[in-house]
Amino acid sequence: MDKFIDYLNKRVKNFKNLTKEVWDKWIENEVAYRDEIKDLERRYQETWDDMDADPETELEGGPVADAYAKEIEDLDDKIEKLRKEFSYESKKKEIEKQLKTYEKEILNLIKKEL
Repeated sequence: MDKFIDYLNKRVKNFKNLTKEVWDKWIENEVAYRDEIKDLERRYQETWDDMDADPETELEGGPVADAYAKEIEDLDDKIEKLRKEFSYESKKKEIEKQLKTYEKEILNLIKKEL
């Protein structure tokens, strides 16, 4: 039984280290993510401004307006994707998923020991 307790303690410690690694990586990348999002937001606004200023942009729609719309949509998608990847909730879910995996593993080990 002592070996089993030692093993459980080791697994819990591994989980704590893994959780810390996830948060450390998240914090380390925070500045890079924010800078990238700001750059994409700047490009998004510039594209809108360019479209408004371009005399060839068709008010009723057309190839030029469609090209601008596609670029704006792509930038918007990239911004949204980065925000989701970097969100607190996404990291929290990742850690919760890891915790559930460890819980299942530990419960299975306990069942085997009993």
